[in-house]
Parts: sequence; C-alpha cells; structure tokens
Amino acid sequence: MDRNKLIVVIAVFSTTLICLCVVIVVALYNVVPDYMDTRTARDNRSERDSDEHRDEVSDTDTTGPFVFETEIVEAPIEEPAVPEIPEPEVIVIIETVIVEVPIEEPAEVEEPVEEEPFFGSADNPIFWVIYAYGNDDEIIADAEEIALLIEDSTGIVIIPYLIPDIDMLIDIMCAGEAHMASLQALDYMLANEYGCAEAWASGIDFEGFIYYQGQIVARADSGIESFSDLVGTTFCRPSRTSLYGWILPSLYMLIAGLDPETDLIIIDSQSGSISVIEAVYDDVCEAGATFMDAREYVDMEDVYDVVVVIEETVPIPNENISFAPFLDPWVADDIVWAIMNIAASDETLPLVENVLFWTDWEYIDDSFYDPIRLLLEEAGVEIWDFIE
Repeated sequence: MDRNKLIVVIAVFSTTLICLCVVIVVALYNVVPDYMDTRTARDNRSERDSDEHRDEVSDTDTTGPFVFETEIVEAPIEEPAVPEIPEPEVIVIIETVIVEVPIEEPAEVEEPVEEEPFFGSADNPIFWVIYAYGNDDEIIADAEEIALLIEDSTGIVIIPYLIPDIDMLIDIMCAGEAHMASLQALDYMLANEYGCAEAWASGIDFEGFIYYQGQIVARADSGIESFSDLVGTTFCRPSRTSLYGWILPSLYMLIAGLDPETDLIIIDSQSGSISVIEAVYDDVCEAGATFMDAREYVDMEDVYDVVVVIEETVPIPNENISFAPFLDPWVADDIVWAIMNIAASDETLPLVENVLFWTDWEYIDDSFYDPIRLLLEEAGVEIWDFIE
C-alpha cells in the first residue's frame, strides 16, 4: 500500500471513531432522565402505602380493660433530597483531517500506429534499378520475368526498372527510392561510402573467379622494371575512370612517390585494354595498364615477348548484387538465393545472363573490397578523388 492510500484509510477510520463517540454520549443523555423519573414515582408510591396503614390503625377496636387514646400527630415528612444530577454536557470534538489526495492526470491514450508493410510485400515492393545498356526492351522484359520467378519462390515482390546513367542510379539508391542494384566495384564503393549499398553476392566468371585483376605492362626493351622507372614515359590507359586501368595503377604510383598526372605522358586509348596492348606492342606507348591478361585477346604471336607485365593489382570484385542497408537481411538473402536457383536452371539461365551478365553467384560481404580501401589509405587519397 502506498502512502496516499494509507492516508485515506487513516482519515476514514478517525471519522468513524468520532461518530461512534457522539452516538454514545447522546444515548447517555437520554437514559439518565428516564432513570430519575422512575425513582421519583417509586418514592410517591411508598408514601401512599404508609398513609393507608395509619388509617387502618386508627380504626382498631378500643374496648377492653384498657382504653387507648390515640392521637394522631402529623409530623412533617421530609422528602429525601434528590441529588441534582447535572445534565451531561455533550461535547462533540470534530477533528478536521486534511488528506492530500493526489490528482492523477488522465493517461494519454496513444493512438495505434499502423506498421508499414515490410519491404518486399505487395504494398511495399522492392525497387530494382538496372543500369541500361544494350537492348533496353529485352533487358526490362527479362528482368520482369526474373522478378516474377523470385516472387513465385519467395513471395517477395520486386519491380525492376532501367536507369540510363550510373550516377543517377547511385543517387536514386541514396535517396531511398531503390533497394536493389547490380554494381561494379568502383560504383559500389562510392555508393557504400555514402551509406547507400551493401554487397551480398559477386558474379562468378567462366573461370570460376569472383574477381579480376589489372596489370601494368611495358615494352620488354623499354628498360621499365618498376613504378619508379615510369617517370617521363608515355603511358596508355583505357580511361580516366577505369578502376583496373588507371585508378589502381595510379595508387601504386603515388605510393612509389610519383605524381601520375605530371610525371607521365598520358594517352587515353579508344578501345579499352586491347588497344592499350596494341599501342605498347607498336611502341606508341612505353607502358600502359589493362585487365589481366589482355594479351591473349590480340592476334600477335610474339606479344608475350614484346609486352611484359610489370605489376599486378589487388583483386577487384566482379559486378555484385547490392541492397539498401535498411533492407531486412532475410529479404536480401532470399532474393540472392532465388537468383542463384534461377541461374542454375538451363531454361532460365539466359534471363540472368542477359540482365546480370554473370551466370553464377557467390555470397560476399563488404570486406571483400578492403584491399582496395587499404591502397587508397596508403596512397593518401579518397575514392571520389578519381571521379569527375
């Protein structure tokens, strides 16, 4: 019992006791006068009996040898003094007890909040953004077919749509308007740096690898054997934003003490890694960077003798399947599992290959990109320093 309830109980008990005392006093006040009236009546009846007795004596026979003469002397009879009983004074003591009763404010009634349907339900579907390339109509049709197969096997509802620009795709994911995408390593690292994407699976290539590598090549007769030997040379690259063809090679140069922008004469290739190998072979460039090993894709018998590898880059994860970080993990896991099953069927494999490029997938996490992050840290630069 808390303090407030105890105070109320004491107040009620005190009030009850006072009322009981008042009742007893009033009862006594009524009983005493009745007692006095009864006693007075009894004394009057005794006097009448005494008078009758005297009358009987006076009428007694007086004959006989003696004559008695009876003289009746009336002696005053003093009535016994009746002590005065003072009327009882009725004293009613009323004690006022102030009881503090806390006034409880009415509890606020919280209106029930309707929980939003989980991501993946019909009312809250997963939006899958796809970087558009090639035949857009065919890609979106195959993506919709994949989405229906995923829904049939998991109950998760997915709506795919195409985005023509990779920067726009990342912006949409970071705005929370998309929940799933297939991202290349550089794009993923940017989106992850902004807190917009988490990698769940990486594609497996035809050789069974979930990653690829870049390489720095040079003419065998150029005398270039290390990064420090590149100062003042002509250097061919696939593009400024190529992760394997420029960003990673330039990190190695920075770590070696070179300034890639000023210490080299840079030539941008028009046809990617193949044209870089051809340019180095033809002595247009003394060195260059390509994917590994691009030499096998050129039709030159002595290419391995003329163009040699100076350095290989760290592994670069293949294109992945990424999800928004706020998505329930079980939803992401079920989607990847369903895609793997779709790719495992000869009937539906072409759908996955056309939309996601890879024919098989392997689970990964964000730590798979740490070797690249360590290079960036060692070189003292940020990933977006290479983005125009």
